[in-house]
Amino acid sequence: MSNEEYGFRPGYMTALDDVDRHLHAWCDALEVNLKRAERDGHPKQAERLRDAISHYEAVRDRILVPLLNRINPAAGEGVRDE
Repeated sequence: MSNEEYGFRPGYMTALDDVDRHLHAWCDALEVNLKRAERDGHPKQAERLRDAISHYEAVRDRILVPLLNRINPAAGEGVRDE
């Protein structure tokens, strides 16, 4: 089935790739802040950041990657997994 047959208009993959890119950048920022919290002795903040990173990974693995693969199987899960 083509993207149009799924009901997605041209440019939809670009938008989803943007979402993927922004989520990845957000996770990178969380990891930087986690390292700072651990280094500076803020265990509660570090735990909250670990939880946020875990939630990001769940969104990516359970929602975003399957959706991208459904829309464009050629993209493949391996391309999006890190």
